Amino acid sequence: MTFDFKKLPRCGAKARSNGYQPCRQAAMQNGRCYFHGGKSPVKHGFYTKQAMQERRDLKEFCYRIRYEE
Repeated sequence: MTFDFKKLPRCGAKARSNGYQPCRQAAMQNGRCYFHGGKSPVKHGFYTKQAMQERRDLKEFCYRIRYEE
């Protein structure tokens, strides 16, 4: 049994860099490809509440060391 990838629905997102031509990548269930709206495979957690609080605490600690001695 063969699968014809040419019959898959296409992403359709248009970019200024290619003269507003539609993207030709295969679309996911949300209608966009991985580049234009898919879930990122990388989870970095930079903006989690815990990470932001840790950065605030570190910044405050460095300030205290520098100016309160």
